Amino acid sequence: RVIRDYGGVRGLIVAPRFLSEAAERRLFESMGATCKVNSNGRSDMTNAPRLLDVTQAPRPCARHEYPVDVWRTINAVREHLFPEMLLPDFALFWGYQPTRAGRVAFQRHYDSKRSYGETVVGVSLGRESVLVMERCPCTQHVRGCKCFTKASTARVERDNVPLPRGSAYVLSGPSRDAGPDSDRADAWYHAIAWPTPLTPSPAWNPSGERRSITLRATKPWSEYVLGRNVAEALGPTPGDVSARLRRQRQLPTDHDASTRAQHDALAGALRAGALPYRSRF
Repeated sequence: RVIRDYGGVRGLIVAPRFLSEAAERRLFESMGATCKVNSNGRSDMTNAPRLLDVTQAPRPCARHEYPVDVWRTINAVREHLFPEMLLPDFALFWGYQPTRAGRVAFQRHYDSKRSYGETVVGVSLGRESVLVMERCPCTQHVRGCKCFTKASTARVERDNVPLPRGSAYVLSGPSRDAGPDSDRADAWYHAIAWPTPLTPSPAWNPSGERRSITLRATKPWSEYVLGRNVAEALGPTPGDVSARLRRQRQLPTDHDASTRAQHDALAGALRAGALPYRSRF
């Protein structure tokens, strides 16, 4: 089951039971083996800014060590949730221990389109959590909505989205941001509330932790793929590639994103079949 525009948030796509029990367990356990999760809940891989980038120096859980189920998950999202999704060049593996202090695992934040492309994809493993969507109804286009400050009297729009284990979500369109003319003004922010007193963990997750995978295509990689029509990364239904490229180029690229490694090697690895990007469940 796929729910589009979940809770009235346009562009938010949620599949409450996206992975099979077996696939979820394999991914969960691979993050504790091939891709180790350390004691503070942060994956060893997250120190690498571009985890699928073949031009980076070797790191724990390098791109050639990715479990094949990661590639299968990417293709399942592209085929069933968002056919225009570009092949991501950035992945984040994260762990949430049930003893974490506080009620928020990821504070309210916004993934700027100056750094990242059209979508943000998240997959929940091992335990349920809540995706918190918030938007400030600003009356002016200003960076950083003022109604999130303590002194503000503006009413914040909020939608709590349950993320069952094995679920997937896609932030696209208006749920991703407010449009290229404003960047952060009126944008939907998102956070992960954790721990949450929802359903218990399965027997194969005795620690009760939650693990997640976040997939993004960076803005430079998105422009490279769209500008050069890299068929292996465009997805099964690329739509109007020229229009997508124009939208990408309407915003400047963040300096950190623009100075990351070259993309030719990644595109070459895809064309040569050096990555199992065609794998499917």
